Amino acid sequence: MKAQNRILCSLTLSNLVLIGCIALVNSFINPYGFFIYLPGLLCVHQYHWIDPYRGLISLLICGFMWDHFFFHTFGFHAFLLSLLFLLIRQFLHSAKQTRQQILYLHIGINSSLAVAWFLTTHLMQTEFGIWKIGRFFSDLFLSSIIIIPISFWHTQFSSKLIDLLAGLKNLDQPVSR
Repeated sequence: MKAQNRILCSLTLSNLVLIGCIALVNSFINPYGFFIYLPGLLCVHQYHWIDPYRGLISLLICGFMWDHFFFHTFGFHAFLLSLLFLLIRQFLHSAKQTRQQILYLHIGINSSLAVAWFLTTHLMQTEFGIWKIGRFFSDLFLSSIIIIPISFWHTQFSSKLIDLLAGLKNLDQPVSR
């Protein structure tokens, strides 16, 4: 496997771990009336480490998993995350943003995804439930606060996972005698 494919696998794996952790936390706090909505964390790391084609593959997989875990319209987050990823790649040409800029990008993407999902549920009135306006703002506020430490953790977790898989590069080389 090429190094880019290892990075693709590690970023997809780190995003799937994040989705699983968010689903677990949401299963505990949802009976209390809160829902953590953090799909905005999924697309910035692909921008930094892999090319657009592999980034789209990773985001499609993670977006479909997000839709599956949280009972959203299948494909909504997959395609919207992919679109936002392509827009990020088009307008941010260097991958040298500071941690604070990455955090603002996470919050901006997450807020735009939340507004898009809110408008979609109200316009389509699907069986997936309508996000009430008061609950929408409280969930968005809670998610915007929680995104700060999770953004820093997820960035470190993803880079450590990439370093771990990049260390396996030596196994691809033939054994010299």
